[in-house]
Amino acid sequence: MATPTNGINVSQPPLSSELSVVREMLGSMETLTAAGQRHTMAKVIGFIGQHVTSCSQKLTPHNRSMLGQLLGQLTRESERLSPDARSFGGHAEALVGLLASVRA
Repeated sequence: MATPTNGINVSQPPLSSELSVVREMLGSMETLTAAGQRHTMAKVIGFIGQHVTSCSQKLTPHNRSMLGQLLGQLTRESERLSPDARSFGGHAEALVGLLASVRA
């Protein structure tokens, strides 16, 4: 898929490629420092939030609300003083899986 930018077509990586990168990031979470975990969590939340927004027209209001709540839970976990990387990773994986099925 190409996106026009100032008259130039810029290729975007396919969603499956982006999802594999996010999954790699989630897989390395437990080896990072707390600061590294928070940084990675922020990147994952940004990615998921962007894709929830872009596919929101395909969702029912109830599903949109549920995805928003789950994204809120991820955000709260990432803001904890000592975030639980395992819990965050599990919830993020579930959301990534849902996004993949919606975007397919």
